[in-house]
Amino acid sequence: MVGLVACGSQSSNYPKGAFLFCTPSSFNYTGDGGQGTVTPSLAAYIGTSPAFSIDIQDHGTDPLTISKVTLNAPGGGFALVPPSPAGLDGGMLTMLNPYPTTPAEAFVSFYFTPTKVGAYTASIVIDSNASVDGGEVIIPISALGVTADAGQFDEPDGG
Repeated sequence: MVGLVACGSQSSNYPKGAFLFCTPSSFNYTGDGGQGTVTPSLAAYIGTSPAFSIDIQDHGTDPLTISKVTLNAPGGGFALVPPSPAGLDGGMLTMLNPYPTTPAEAFVSFYFTPTKVGAYTASIVIDSNASVDGGEVIIPISALGVTADAGQFDEPDGG
């Protein structure tokens, strides 16, 4: 009992108010321009549609209300999946409690579906009542559409 009193609660170290915490904070293609020395972190073959997720949590002391999630993808190639799990009414989950109280986290997902070879950019904007970060988090995305014979997937020869 003395140890619990001395340590305090985990949430006492969190910022006052609601605080939107996202992991990862960005998705970036880190390939090497076709040189074959770096494996891309976000690349997809033309005609495929892999899904990627962003873990969102409230790391503040007050409940977090998600008011809007939008995808800005001027060149296309991306589709947004609303936060999940579903809220109590079956619609989009809009309220997160301070971590680790349930529901303490949700996931925003997106599909990357390239239609042509080349670079794609987008961003996901999450609007909330978070007081620490101004109520808006922008998650930048850069990706690459590739064909099956793209050089960036080749291993270096080594000789």
